[in-house]
Amino acid sequence: MALTESSCATTLQPIPQPSGTATPTESLGATSTVTATTSSPPSSPLHAQHDHVRTFLGGPPKHSRTFPAYGGGQGKPITRNNWFRFLTGWVVHFPALASTIAIIIISQQDRFWYSEEGVSLHIGSINITLDAEAINNLLQLPAKIHELLIIASLSSIALAMFRRSLILDGVRLGFLTGGYRVGDLGYLGSSAFWRQGVNIQKPWEFLLAGFVVFATILSTIVGPASAVLLVPILGWYPPPQATDFQTASPPLFYALDEKFVSPSIMQEGEKPFYNIESCKEFAGFYAYWCPASGFSDIWSWAQSFGASDLGDSLRFQYPPTELRRELVFTNSSNVVARQSLVNTGSPITLSTTPPHFLMVSLGLFSDYLVQEKSLISTTSEEYRASYRIKTPEKHKLFQPLVQSSCQATHKPKAADLGPKELQYPIESFNCFGEKTCQSIQRKRPYATKEHMTWLGKSKLDGRSATSSFLTHGNKSSILLLVGQLPDDGEVLLYACGFMASWMPSNFTFDPKASDILNSSFSNDVSLNSTLNLTDWSKGRLHEVRPITFNRTVLDYIVPSFDVESDEDGAGHHYSALDRILQLFVEPCTSAKKNGMACVSPVDTNNVSATSIFLAKVLGIYLTETLSRSPSGYFTYLRIKNTGKNSTLLNLSKQYGRDTNRSEYPFVNETHFHNTHYDRIVNLSHATSAIHLTTQIYGYGSGHSGATLHFALSMMYIYLGVIGIYAASIGIRHLMAFVTKDRARPRGRVLSVIPWSDLQDLIVVALKSSPPSAEQLVGAGAGLSNSKDWNLIVKAKADKDQNVNLVVGESDAKKMDNLDCEGRFTYL
Repeated sequence: MALTESSCATTLQPIPQPSGTATPTESLGATSTVTATTSSPPSSPLHAQHDHVRTFLGGPPKHSRTFPAYGGGQGKPITRNNWFRFLTGWVVHFPALASTIAIIIISQQDRFWYSEEGVSLHIGSINITLDAEAINNLLQLPAKIHELLIIASLSSIALAMFRRSLILDGVRLGFLTGGYRVGDLGYLGSSAFWRQGVNIQKPWEFLLAGFVVFATILSTIVGPASAVLLVPILGWYPPPQATDFQTASPPLFYALDEKFVSPSIMQEGEKPFYNIESCKEFAGFYAYWCPASGFSDIWSWAQSFGASDLGDSLRFQYPPTELRRELVFTNSSNVVARQSLVNTGSPITLSTTPPHFLMVSLGLFSDYLVQEKSLISTTSEEYRASYRIKTPEKHKLFQPLVQSSCQATHKPKAADLGPKELQYPIESFNCFGEKTCQSIQRKRPYATKEHMTWLGKSKLDGRSATSSFLTHGNKSSILLLVGQLPDDGEVLLYACGFMASWMPSNFTFDPKASDILNSSFSNDVSLNSTLNLTDWSKGRLHEVRPITFNRTVLDYIVPSFDVESDEDGAGHHYSALDRILQLFVEPCTSAKKNGMACVSPVDTNNVSATSIFLAKVLGIYLTETLSRSPSGYFTYLRIKNTGKNSTLLNLSKQYGRDTNRSEYPFVNETHFHNTHYDRIVNLSHATSAIHLTTQIYGYGSGHSGATLHFALSMMYIYLGVIGIYAASIGIRHLMAFVTKDRARPRGRVLSVIPWSDLQDLIVVALKSSPPSAEQLVGAGAGLSNSKDWNLIVKAKADKDQNVNLVVGESDAKKMDNLDCEGRFTYL
């Protein structure tokens, strides 16, 4: 991308010198030596002065700048010939390069800048508040400045190439101002540009015009691209200030060992069923540490069957926090599983929900962030920052997954059921390789009278009753249940099977989207697509942990209590399931059946629909109890992390009487002291780590996208152009240095001094002699023929060393080429 001095050697002819003038001799390569001569006086003093100078074919003397023929010290060289030429051409590029690199780096850094509300500046007693819109508008200014710097840089390249062409081979008349019009879209559409013509034997013309087109397009796009990269956008970003719980990993701890948070075997006497005997009775319905403490929410949801047909999801909340979780359920869409069912009308119901302790822990942590202990010092008391919380992919937590299925049949009374009339529908369950589950499936158990624990109790004749959950033997990974619902003078007997597992999942809380704790299985689509019932060994399902139940824990899952006076005026013993299933029995509406009870939710003539309904309700109840089983413990946040010592804050007890005892110092991350416990507890064995990442919502940079990638590509294109230009200049200079001749360098890149502004070129045009080209006769009011834009314009020197713009070859032959080595100066 450079022109050399191959066509700018000065070709002056020797003429007689004034009498008595001595001419110094100087070698100029192949030029012959000129000696001093004498002649008659010149016809005029002015001509004698200039003729005297033109005898020095070898170049001007060392004092040429002050020699009279060079303007009495006013002459100026056309090109630079010193080391300054290496710097002057690049000064304009440095700001554009530095700002472009800075913008690229900033745009790729995932960084939070300011909140949705903006920024509050405190200068002494003066408070200045700038909202986000005002800041974004202010940032348009540096984006515009960057745009102008790039345009200046591209224009500098175009001008450098244009001025070299002007003193060497010339430029087309239509391109005489082209080097000054980078960014001018109007010029690119003018006839002067399109009718200037191109000589294919001179590719430099095409390259020069093509670069102006390219630079104009790039300068048009680079403005919006700068704004895209520099103006921040709304999104989620890492918090701007690193705190102990950000730098420490993990930041949260739940005060229960990991093996008990999602236990593979549930049995009495082992955590989380340790020392909670009250959960078997009435306290189990409401105490937060009991598995069945979600009873009231499930009961309210079941009671609304008349309004919703139980098609809506359940949502659970811990009152001190705004975070909620959703219990998702769906019927399995796996065709193979359906075809293998004994009754194809009873598909498997899948239900799952995030663990309750995790919802509580993350809810407390989220509230901690937005209160006065927040990471960001808020500018207003009303302002509450929004934080998104995620559990990392590599640190999975587990949530319960329950497969449930039921079959039903009508009988005059429960005692009439035959030994092999009602089978537990468990053959289609995915056992995830658990051998006990597979063994029970092969046995194909049936509901028997021994399972009907209510038989022989007259008070339960014609009433809703269940056996509650049963194990197959003392412990099993499949739970069974049999029950009855009175229906039109008969009973509807149903048998259900359940397979429970812990499923690995990741969790996210995005307060800008909703107040729901989302998991990997937050909707029925992801639940069905992820749980491939025919190939459990692939994907994350190979990490699924089937749950084995000891029969001693079933009373914790289904607590019971006595009611002294029920609707019929008699006392009864009710379990949690009895109270829920009783909601589905109402007096029959037919007058002929006055006083009889009927099953209300579904038409019991459609046994399949009834079975699906019961599988849904019972499966949801079991899922919720598993979610809450390890929820009776506290959550700790690491608020200080000094060396190997840490201090944990009990998020569950920040206020109240125990406020001063809510922080516990740990030493060497293994033991803590000064607690209300009388024994030393090993931190790594006594807690479950909750790994998480936090993000704050606001304006920032670093988010990838198609628009950002396009803007970055524009910046890289500009850097590539500068790199190619610099490489071509550097190679030329290196070649000139390597092939240097003692007399003069060859192939040197010219650093042209004048005409850096269009006004300078106009001044040269004003002082130039009128062109003799016929095409320009009468062109003062515009060219008559647009084809005349292809005339060649060159910068030449007349006999008096005045620079002229000449048009056409005839005028060019009358003048001399400009000196490219700085030996002559011009007026």
